[in-house]
Amino acid sequence: MSTNSDLFNTFTRSHSIVSMTLRITHLGTGSRGNSTLLETDEVKVLIDQGFSGAQLEKRLGLLNIEPTDIDCVLLSHHHGDHAGGAIIAQKKWNLKILANELTATELGLDPMQTSHFGHLDLIRIGEELTILPVPVPHTGSDNVAFIASYRSERAA
Repeated sequence: MSTNSDLFNTFTRSHSIVSMTLRITHLGTGSRGNSTLLETDEVKVLIDQGFSGAQLEKRLGLLNIEPTDIDCVLLSHHHGDHAGGAIIAQKKWNLKILANELTATELGLDPMQTSHFGHLDLIRIGEELTILPVPVPHTGSDNVAFIASYRSERAA
């Protein structure tokens, strides 16, 4: 019998008996969409949003999360399979998007709901989650990977 937690590739690290975790859930990868959910005790962050609105709602719903529970979306680059649902996230759920300037411009993101970052600019989300955008080669331009740090844990 399959449970909701079986439907996603989930990686969790616990620091102690007290709830202090960085939880990483891959909502999906591939040409039809990419998105990864980072959760701490205080924030929920999407890395990329390449899904339709309905697909994102469905995938988050299996985790009992609403799209409006997401604190922000970070985009690695402008390709549709990574950022095709970013405008939906802004318009339908009023989510804040963080992207480099070129990605934001190429996607036509709402500047009032978009913050820009540069390579190696440390991004703080909440009290203890930091994310470092690191330039990586890929087709197109200005692509980044992210290194997330929460307390003593790191993930890329």
